[in-house]
Amino acid sequence: MIDKRGPRTSAKALIQKDEKYLVNSHKDNKGIWYMLPGGGQHHGEELHQTVIRECQEEIHATVSVVGLRFIREFIAPKDCTETAIAGLHQVEFIFECTLDDSEYRAEIGREPDINQFGVEWLSLNQLRECRFYPSELVAHLPAKSEKTVYLGAID
Repeated sequence: MIDKRGPRTSAKALIQKDEKYLVNSHKDNKGIWYMLPGGGQHHGEELHQTVIRECQEEIHATVSVVGLRFIREFIAPKDCTETAIAGLHQVEFIFECTLDDSEYRAEIGREPDINQFGVEWLSLNQLRECRFYPSELVAHLPAKSEKTVYLGAID
């Protein structure tokens, strides 16, 4: 069902340490897949607050927001058979973040995403070889830029 209220906004955390990226691990009927920690913005919440809250919930970490790196859109096909995303239009703001705890160990938070079963550090090569969403983001890493990059509607 298509949401006629408009796009949903989401904030994601891009956390890099020792040439690895912190990702949530998920499992579905096709196997294991990965995505950046983060999620939907609540009414009245600023985007940087969203990414901080979502990191607490999903990866049990306190983060500091460095800056906005990417903007990505996800537009699910109208005929999508996965009812959870059929007709979904989501705009994701991907923020570069740092961990406030230098001794942080990857661990799942108190309110993980549906089907999330873990948190892992993956190298750029591992991200290229696994089911990572959005997969096209990998082509833009690890390049650092002062400018925000609009990625458009990518998978």
